[in-house]
Amino acid sequence: MTSIDMLILFIIYKRLTTHIICRYQQSIMNGYFGKNNLAGIGPIWIAKTSKGICRLSFGGSKSSFLKALPQSINWIESDTHLKNDTKLISSLIDGEKEKIAIELIEGTTFQRSIWQKIKSIPFGKTKSYTWLAAAVGSPKAYRAAANACGANPIPLIIPCHRIIASDGSIGGFSSGITLKRRLLKNEEIYL
Repeated sequence: MTSIDMLILFIIYKRLTTHIICRYQQSIMNGYFGKNNLAGIGPIWIAKTSKGICRLSFGGSKSSFLKALPQSINWIESDTHLKNDTKLISSLIDGEKEKIAIELIEGTTFQRSIWQKIKSIPFGKTKSYTWLAAAVGSPKAYRAAANACGANPIPLIIPCHRIIASDGSIGGFSSGITLKRRLLKNEEIYL
């Protein structure tokens, strides 16, 4: 191979790798995250993409919240990008029917069907894990339905706190029973 052939191969290689790197950089999506305080609830972490809120977490540390976020997205800390979302979430807690854009970027098909069904439960009402499993066509999968509630990436917006045990007891909640009781109390549900 002559030096001209090597030079031509080098130029082709550089152009190809530059094109691949540019295409990769263009495919990386930005998302925003931040921490705010909600009256009566306390600290809340929010993450959103251009399509909507994709994760919500009550309390916890910045590092644990970031670990839970998909690594395929470039996360930028910015409270200013989340001010309107925080107001909407606060209104939601107060019982107002807010349209909040969400993006489910995680979850199995079963989990997503559970989350979709939970969204249909109106403010001030509860349903059981057994009802939830039957409502998605898997009546014996009430434990899987409970696990799907626990994996809900945007509690409150997908109101899994409205799901209780079939015996009428409070059941579980990914953010703790104390917060679940407080959220239910806001909806005038006392267990």
